[in-house]
Amino acid sequence: MHVHQPDVRFCRLFSVKINFIMKKYLAVFRVNWQKSFEYRADFFGHMGIGIISFLVMYFIWSAIFKERETFNGYTFSSMMTYVLLTRFLHFVQRGNIGRMVANEIKEGQLSSYLLKPVSYIKWWLSIFLADRFFESFVRFTMLISLFILLPEIVIFSGTGKFILFLFFLLFSLMINFIINILVASLAFWITDVRLFRSTIMIIIDFFAGALVPLDVMPGVLKKIGYLLPFKFTAFFPIKLYQGTISSSEIYFGILEAGAWIAAMFLILAVIWKRGLKNYEAVGQ
Repeated sequence: MHVHQPDVRFCRLFSVKINFIMKKYLAVFRVNWQKSFEYRADFFGHMGIGIISFLVMYFIWSAIFKERETFNGYTFSSMMTYVLLTRFLHFVQRGNIGRMVANEIKEGQLSSYLLKPVSYIKWWLSIFLADRFFESFVRFTMLISLFILLPEIVIFSGTGKFILFLFFLLFSLMINFIINILVASLAFWITDVRLFRSTIMIIIDFFAGALVPLDVMPGVLKKIGYLLPFKFTAFFPIKLYQGTISSSEIYFGILEAGAWIAAMFLILAVIWKRGLKNYEAVGQ
């Protein structure tokens, strides 16, 4: 019994440490979940923008389908469903994480985190998930309402496919978070990343299929979109919901998305480590 005592102590210490870490980041998650309820004006403002953008797309696609029944394999209803789900994913994934992290690096506020027993990336991940889960819950209720109120325009493809769509939302959130932190990391070398961030986000939205479906794009652009990980933030989960992706493609998509997330985390770790070496805390 005496021989195994160190192992028992190690297991206990390891268990205590894991519980402490989990409680620490869960506390951050809980506080920011509560904060999400405070900014109601901001929320309703974005809701209004979402409704207006959906109406604009409705009139544009109404004009396109006025003299045709299908467009590149899409009916008016399937296209409007695609448009609605891109709006849903946009507002669920959107956030100011990249801008706030870039500002903290630029203004030297990152220094205070480096002196604390926390992981800066995990800290912001906890904040990001709390904020996004709140947004997901609210947008989810709106989405269900539209499925019920506008069945001829917005197609409900079934509970199973909708659950798969929500499952892939987790991959979408992780990819979006990593991209935001990667772009924000440019602040280690560039004083103001706002222009770069806006440009990069527009390019990402384009190749994610958030503006138009990837399968509607010309050949070369379509191939590029299929190769990049951005498709998992819009095009892939929506096509999965619409039932145009086979079972084998779904399994391969899960593996590919997981591989991309792992690879992007490794890239982020390398860039962040190099960025910290270049960090000068100018704002402080």
